[in-house]
Amino acid sequence: MDDDIRGLLGLQGYGVGGIMWGEDGDRVTVELPTEEACPHCGQLTARVHQRSKKASRLLWGFVGQRRLWVEVHRQRLWCAGCRRAFAQSLPGMVKRQRVTMAAQVAVLGALAEQNFASVERSWGVSYGRARRMLLRLPVLWCDWGVLVGEERPIKLGIDEHSFRGKGLVITITCLSTHQVLAILPDDRQATLRALRACRQQ
Repeated sequence: MDDDIRGLLGLQGYGVGGIMWGEDGDRVTVELPTEEACPHCGQLTARVHQRSKKASRLLWGFVGQRRLWVEVHRQRLWCAGCRRAFAQSLPGMVKRQRVTMAAQVAVLGALAEQNFASVERSWGVSYGRARRMLLRLPVLWCDWGVLVGEERPIKLGIDEHSFRGKGLVITITCLSTHQVLAILPDDRQATLRALRACRQQ
């Protein structure tokens, strides 16, 4: 049963200490292996360089629309081979972020069909966090060849989206196909010129 739970959560090879249910979502306590390969030289090490006193709370994913949190004590290990310290790793986690890539993909998929307010109500993801996920996307994420290959002119639209008057998200849309082409970090002319230059390449 434990192996089934680990496979379902994408935590194969990790210890699942316990699962708790709460109003803000489900919480899973994860125990990391004591030995790990150094990311710099590949040598296995189990020597602890620094112990974490407080567990990290990470948004791991969603079960339905309920948030799934992972709580884990991540130690810093010491590699005797290259004499460098490194933090224990977790699958699917991006450095200096507390949200897995799987959770970000789920939220972005919801934003494609719903507005920020609906995502906050149904998924429990705040406007600020959802906006940061959008702005981490590359400036361009569509295939320009699909549009540039056509002989007719391409009409682009620039729009601003906000949540109750908070910070804006700038989108570029093809008015002919109603397809969102890009999400920009700001509306400065330099950013728009960079978008145009990328299209002309």
